[in-house]
Amino acid sequence: YDRVLDAYVKNYGGGVLTTGGEDTYYYGGMDGTAFDSFLPIEVIPEENEKSAIMIMVDSSGSMYYDVDKGGSSASDSIHENEAGYNNTRMYYAKQALTNAAVTVFNKKDYIGVMNFGKNYRTIRAPLTPASQRGTLINAIDSIREESKGSEMKIALETAITQLRDTAYKVDKKHIIIVTDSDKDTAGDNFSQLAATCATYYEEYGITVSVIAIWSDMNDQLEGLVTAYSKSGEKRFYTCTNSNDIINAITAECKAATTDIMNVSETGYKTYLSAI
Repeated sequence: YDRVLDAYVKNYGGGVLTTGGEDTYYYGGMDGTAFDSFLPIEVIPEENEKSAIMIMVDSSGSMYYDVDKGGSSASDSIHENEAGYNNTRMYYAKQALTNAAVTVFNKKDYIGVMNFGKNYRTIRAPLTPASQRGTLINAIDSIREESKGSEMKIALETAITQLRDTAYKVDKKHIIIVTDSDKDTAGDNFSQLAATCATYYEEYGITVSVIAIWSDMNDQLEGLVTAYSKSGEKRFYTCTNSNDIINAITAECKAATTDIMNVSETGYKTYLSAI
């Protein structure tokens, strides 16, 4: 439809009004479209910046609890195709990640998706060009509960290996952990995990951020974080409802992806109709 509007403006003397801000033009993917031509803005890509991002999603039973409740037992789990699933922690995590795959990640980045639990991890998509949105959406949708517990050691080591050994030439390497780890089921030595994160940050520049959902281990999880916001704060998020999850995942995906667009005003432009 952008080409139709382009012809409407240039060939028929029509007018187009858009509203929005920097995020509208950047995350909407207008680079290279007709909008970039006929709107009074200029999208300038910085060609050399690329990111590789591994997304680790906790798929323990508690991720299938009602998003507005802490949950107390396996009987609280509500799985796909069961009544109430669309108000679970996992449902909103998937929704936010799917939205990020469509509207947030830059097409020049590489995204991997995996889920984890006690003594296992499953790679749903290895590092994949973000332009392959269908592949990423299917990978996110395929996440299922595979065991109890939120143990992440194996998954973290796998994510690190994917980033460390990637053949893609990137400027940033990052891991996003989405978890509701709790003291009763977490089997990790968090001091060791924190040391691992710190080591790979120092040696390979691999950063880590954490999105904690209804966790009673916030101090331990925050200790894994090696990624910082522009204001100097650790990129650690705590969530206790659906809006928290959506906002945290969206904000972190925006922070993790490469900022390759500069949107600048170029002044009012007019077109002479071909008529």
